[in-house]
Amino acid sequence: MKRLTGLVLVLVLVCLVAGPAAARDEVLISGSISHGGYGGPVIKVAPIKNETGIFVGGYGGWFINHCFLIGGGGYGLANDIKAPVTGDGEPRYYEMGYGGLVLEYVNNSYKLVHFTINTLIGAGGLGYRSNRERFSNEDTFFIIEPGINAELNVSSHFRVGLGVGYRYIDGIQLEGITEKDLNGMYASLTLKFGSF
Repeated sequence: MKRLTGLVLVLVLVCLVAGPAAARDEVLISGSISHGGYGGPVIKVAPIKNETGIFVGGYGGWFINHCFLIGGGGYGLANDIKAPVTGDGEPRYYEMGYGGLVLEYVNNSYKLVHFTINTLIGAGGLGYRSNRERFSNEDTFFIIEPGINAELNVSSHFRVGLGVGYRYIDGIQLEGITEKDLNGMYASLTLKFGSF
């Protein structure tokens, strides 16, 4: 019994001495944190089976300490890209859309011209459409799109960015197209509106 009481007493003393030190959390970002947010439309030009695909969409999210964004985005194919012809000779076109988590680092956000590095990680769908049916043989895929942008501060609530990046897609099993036909470099134009 004396041993148990002694052990409990030692544990209590250790907790009392270590308690104040243990109460201080270690954090990645210390001090005051500034918050904001922005979003806006994006146009991307990227290859699809050696043709030029135009993707329209946008992204936005929570902007932390004038340097890091956590948000989401989504894009859809806006122009007609011919797909393999059906057995009855009717022309078909690709339908494609994707979206996901967006992470963006903004270097020296306060400068007139600066750069950003971003990545979209998500999923999408690819299918065909024809005059008779909207979608057929739809397939899903994983996508990751890292990119770098040069950005211009037009006003305190508006920015314009030009960028390049690489689109990587995995999981396509649709007839007549492979991942190699969708992977490749892209160019983008971004308009951002918000509190930077």
